[in-house]
Amino acid sequence: MHSIRLKISGAAGVLTLSLLLGCGGKSGPILAPVEGSVTKDGQPISGAQVMFYPDAGRPSVGQTDGDGHYSLRFTADRPGAVLGSHQVTITYGGRPEPGAISETGEKRSAGGRGGIPKEFNWPEPVVIEDRANHVDFAL
Repeated sequence: MHSIRLKISGAAGVLTLSLLLGCGGKSGPILAPVEGSVTKDGQPISGAQVMFYPDAGRPSVGQTDGDGHYSLRFTADRPGAVLGSHQVTITYGGRPEPGAISETGEKRSAGGRGGIPKEFNWPEPVVIEDRANHVDFAL
């Protein structure tokens, strides 16, 4: 009877441990780290907001520092971006005006600082892979 109790408690322990490890204490999609820089004419852009919009799900966002460097965050406690293809928007010089970007991606407003529109759509999708991703934007 003693050995049966050990097997039951051992199985319960394995189940509990596998649930904790499998969930990782966090729910949601699989994320990968994303960082890089934003420059214009080779000079770093400080204070730009970089948004990665996946084909499905919520976007990830980062803000450039004084060196033009950004790191994406999915939520306040989860860094990175979901895996797959993303459209990228870089906002610079304040909040974008409603309708600043047309449905075709044409920029309608040139109200940003340093000759950069307030909202700039990167022309090509960016693919985030299951690894550390480094994505630079030269405007």
